[in-house]
Amino acid sequence: MTNHFAWLPERDSFAFESSITKASATDIATVGELWVATAYDDLRRAGPDRATQVRWILSRYVNPWFGPQTSTIGEVTYFMVHAWLMRLAGRPLVDTRAGGLGSGGVVQPVGLSQSVIADALWTLRGVLGFARATGIVPPGFDPTEGLVAPAPDPAHARTKPPSCAPRPLSMGECARIASHLHPVHQLALWLQRVMGLRISEAFGVLVDDVIDYGDTGLLQVRGQGGRSFRVREPDGEVATVWHTEQLKTAAAHRALVIPGRMLELLRVAIDAFHTDPDTGDTHVDARLIPGLRAADQGGQLAFRQAFARAAGAEGLSSSDLGFRVTPHLLRKSIATDIAWHAGIADTVRRCFMGHRAADDVYGRVYTLDHPELAPMADVAAAIDAMIEEAIGTLLVPTAQRVHWAHTHPNWQRGEDMRRAVDAAGWTLEPGTDQDPLCDASRVATELGSAPTTARRWMREGTFSCFTTVEHGRPRRRVRLSEVWSLRDRRAERILLPELAIELGARYHELYQEARRLGLRLEQHSTSRLFDISPDEAQQLRKEHERVRCLHARAIKVSSAARELNRAVSTVGLMIKRGELALDPETDGSGARFVTSNSVEAVLTAMWGTGSASHVEGVTLPLAAVIRFTGRSRTELMDLVHAGTLEQVPGRQRCELTMASLKSWLASTA
Repeated sequence: MTNHFAWLPERDSFAFESSITKASATDIATVGELWVATAYDDLRRAGPDRATQVRWILSRYVNPWFGPQTSTIGEVTYFMVHAWLMRLAGRPLVDTRAGGLGSGGVVQPVGLSQSVIADALWTLRGVLGFARATGIVPPGFDPTEGLVAPAPDPAHARTKPPSCAPRPLSMGECARIASHLHPVHQLALWLQRVMGLRISEAFGVLVDDVIDYGDTGLLQVRGQGGRSFRVREPDGEVATVWHTEQLKTAAAHRALVIPGRMLELLRVAIDAFHTDPDTGDTHVDARLIPGLRAADQGGQLAFRQAFARAAGAEGLSSSDLGFRVTPHLLRKSIATDIAWHAGIADTVRRCFMGHRAADDVYGRVYTLDHPELAPMADVAAAIDAMIEEAIGTLLVPTAQRVHWAHTHPNWQRGEDMRRAVDAAGWTLEPGTDQDPLCDASRVATELGSAPTTARRWMREGTFSCFTTVEHGRPRRRVRLSEVWSLRDRRAERILLPELAIELGARYHELYQEARRLGLRLEQHSTSRLFDISPDEAQQLRKEHERVRCLHARAIKVSSAARELNRAVSTVGLMIKRGELALDPETDGSGARFVTSNSVEAVLTAMWGTGSASHVEGVTLPLAAVIRFTGRSRTELMDLVHAGTLEQVPGRQRCELTMASLKSWLASTA
């Protein structure tokens, strides 16, 4: 008989099988190590870094608690696990069950976060599952059943809960943070804030991953870097590397269309840091974000520290905002921007952020990238518009310089790189006697504004400020030439109330017209009144004249209905039949207008035709009679009092009978 299982290894080849049969091998530490070796080392579950993390959880949280209380894993009880979770959460628990909660009586608080506790509980369940599968414990043995990871008490939590709801960092706030960073760290910041990369993905981008087509560009996300990674080589050996092509998930491998202003930034960075000025050759195999101590090594830790210092200097740190502010918030911010941007499909949003299109089989397996990346181009255009509206450019001027280690290959080229970033306006030299640097007090003096207003303008990006360090503290500064430029621009602007007086219009109507036209309204530094530029003022003049002419030649449909003493729906039918002429224009209300001539023609037809019996019950509003006859209200009311005209009693508005009007007109003919 043929043995179909001859290819399987002999039972003796499973080294762990013989070991777990011994009583000494069924303690929780040994079983846990066997589980990790089987699942992570043999079956290659996840990567070596995850295996190291699981081993650390076992040695740090699981074994020290259950090891002293049990000799075999089968002795673990529900109450042991319950007390263990309470201890990790930092919740004191008094032992009221003999031997049930472990030794020590009152459990001392630890205060781990709920996510860490959940990972520890997951690891324990993995060990117990392995014990059931190998027969160490009977089937169904699960002392963790019904237990969940608890949240720590705020008094004992290592990480304090946020005091307010997290929110994204705006483009303007990121530009303020970038002003404290040198160009290399700015490059890392914008790759996360604009392209939505994870921090390891940002430091894993190579120069060759940026494909420049001239008018557009592509960014390939296919590696990680910035720290050491433990990876498995093709032969199964574990090695430590500084760059790996293994991403967090399979969906993380993606190609993104680069927004125009991001492409401009990348061109400057590649030209400055990766292009030989003598030969013009580009080092395509180099990491896009160069290391500061070594060419393609490290960088994440230094960037995290610089980001934290810059956020604190701008009042945007975790303690300032009340929630955790880290580089990962940059990725969350762009995800929020495109999530609430109309016209971008949910599938496109997920693919842009490096997630699966959906959780079902269709999304996981059958949904591939668009062959022409057309949806990604729409995302890039939307992000580019956000940048233009918020800050204009990603090349945020900074006084911070890049300092290379003396052993770094770029140290010899430091001067060439400095000239390249200076030429792009990315870095600024200190002020001169002819163009000094100004603080908020000097800016307020030059503009005739309050110092608080000057500080707000410098903080919000009205000026291209950069940060200097004076006496160990960061200070915002702006060049005097830029202050004068703003002063000259504002001198030409016109206050909105003054323009309203010129046009004989009401202020709020002119304000609404300006908003409808999309004009940028700014508040004057001292009066706080809105002002506009001469070109914008001319646009308002034209719009106001257009609306004035419209009201001179036409009236709203609702007004026509009142004058004709008809329902609005009836007037609509008259427009369809051609009895009333519809004007093609409208005002800020968006209402429909009909020409005054067509309304008067209908009134003339009503007055000049029809028998006495036909007009017996017809009435007209006083306003329509004034328009048609040209008589004033006083004259017409005198005729009413004299009995010549008949007013309809009991009406809120004054209405005259058509019969009396026809009789009066006939007598005056």
